[in-house]
Amino acid sequence: MKGEKSVSYLLGADKARKAVDMVRPAILAAMESGLLKRKDLHIVIMNPCTRPHEVESMEDAILYEESFGDKEKWKDDYEGIAQAKAIASWRTGLPTHVLRETMPYLLQADEDHADTPFWGSAVLHGVVVAASGVQSWFDEWVAYMVAAACRALCIGVMQEEILKDDRRDYIWERELDGDDSDGR
Repeated sequence: MKGEKSVSYLLGADKARKAVDMVRPAILAAMESGLLKRKDLHIVIMNPCTRPHEVESMEDAILYEESFGDKEKWKDDYEGIAQAKAIASWRTGLPTHVLRETMPYLLQADEDHADTPFWGSAVLHGVVVAASGVQSWFDEWVAYMVAAACRALCIGVMQEEILKDDRRDYIWERELDGDDSDGR
């Protein structure tokens, strides 16, 4: 039903922020080394439980975003491009390089939204992340690192829950030690 978004039991904005923090040293090292063509980057993480039919606009499915560099000095709209990459991957379940190179007929444009021809996203076990600002292959590298960190953080909390083995049958019957409010 439109307007009623599903939410992840484990992956909220705080976990998404922590995932970006986990990979930040690698991103900054690549920027400082000159491997990346600039120090400007935008990352978008989509809500893994929200589906297109549940939201008024695709942007409502964005879980978390973060920028690197001074946005006032950016050469292009890396935020908008990253959002477009994330939305295309979220909508189709495919990374943007696959969309662009092998299934361009799935790219869309209408008065509300247009997909981008640029690539640089990750779809990893339902976690969708996109990045924009550097070379497409490094945008994709960043996206996969962040997606893997999101997945690992959530699996870690779930493993802790399983190890408790308090014999509750459903996750909603458990008090979640790893909820996003405690910054874990």
